[in-house]
Amino acid sequence: MPVDSIPAIELTVGGIAAIAVSPYFEDPDGDVLTYAATTSDATVVTTSVSDTLMTVEAVGEGAATVTVTATDPDGLSVEQEVSATVVAPELTIEDFISIAEADGFGGTARRGGRPRRVTAHRFPWQSVLWISSTAVPFGLP
Repeated sequence: MPVDSIPAIELTVGGIAAIAVSPYFEDPDGDVLTYAATTSDATVVTTSVSDTLMTVEAVGEGAATVTVTATDPDGLSVEQEVSATVVAPELTIEDFISIAEADGFGGTARRGGRPRRVTAHRFPWQSVLWISSTAVPFGLP
């Protein structure tokens, strides 16, 4: 039976969470439990369980439900659902440079949160690449 709720999981793309699931379940007879986990959307997170350690890996932005199942030796089982939310990491300066240069010194980028309009200028008499970024209002390209 569940002892406590497994907390929600929040990750950035590429992140991994490792959670010991045994503290969240107990068997009334004191039997040793085995654990398994599944995901509602493998494009958002993947899951695996080794002994009592569940690993959740963030593979894409979005939300998914991870179902953790505890089973006793008699085959009786109980499940807990855990919400998993994955967001994109924040843009780095390298991201801005690459987007600006790839899009002919201008473009729109989105990585978590609101889209950003990125503009880059390289003046012929300077070796500096000037980059600016502004938030794009919702509803605009």
